Amino acid sequence: MGRVEAENMFEIDKEQAKKLGIWIDNFLVKVSDDDMLLYIEKEDPLDRILEAKVLKDWDKIKKELKKQGFFGILPTPEILPDKIILAKGLLPMEGIPEKIVILEKFLSFLDKTEVLKSKDEKEIFEKEDLRELHKKIICVDKDEAIAKRIPPVPGIPGINIWGDTIEPPPTPSQIPFSLGKFVYLDEKDNLIKAKEPGVVIIEKDSINVYPEYTLDGDIDYSTGNVYFKGKKLKITGDIKSVSYTHLRAHETSLHLVCRLLL
Repeated sequence: MGRVEAENMFEIDKEQAKKLGIWIDNFLVKVSDDDMLLYIEKEDPLDRILEAKVLKDWDKIKKELKKQGFFGILPTPEILPDKIILAKGLLPMEGIPEKIVILEKFLSFLDKTEVLKSKDEKEIFEKEDLRELHKKIICVDKDEAIAKRIPPVPGIPGINIWGDTIEPPPTPSQIPFSLGKFVYLDEKDNLIKAKEPGVVIIEKDSINVYPEYTLDGDIDYSTGNVYFKGKKLKITGDIKSVSYTHLRAHETSLHLVCRLLL
């Protein structure tokens, strides 16, 4: 079997070194298959003599490793049952994908739905007005923010024991939500905003605003009060328990504002 001497790193055949190892002083130093570890193999997990000798000669070994230009030399060898690690490369760090954070206003009604499931009905009546607790729709004004875009954070390259750069995997940069016809991304502040007043609909992977909206079913305590902003609101069912004194609507040249209060 051949012997690779560590005289000059740039003259070392990396593949041969991985196959045969590198002799540094009287120690056979090996390179892991992924080029991330430089180590001395232990045939016996309880070989205290080899461990003691490496620790005794560590300053000399470390000086030689630095001379050869190896990266990631440890301050002190790391002793494991099957090997003594002398140097470690740095793994690349994955980037953080871009994400969309829905603003609190548009999450609050979801939270209240969970409150209804978990709390006693009497307690809810005492602390909350059910007409406000249940909200069938949530509307926005023109240019009102609905969500915030958090830009992606690129990954950090790694380095192997040879000093070679390891590129991180590509970070997805595409917005995980599709934006509907009546919303847009304001790139100045990374906010997703409404182009027109209307009803906000947030689904699994999309955000949209509907200036014209059809509200299916009756308006009663199960739906709660309805506050609508937009061009047209169509209700397919009955409007129950709503007095005319509580029906308020006005229309401007831009949009309709309507309140149906129970």
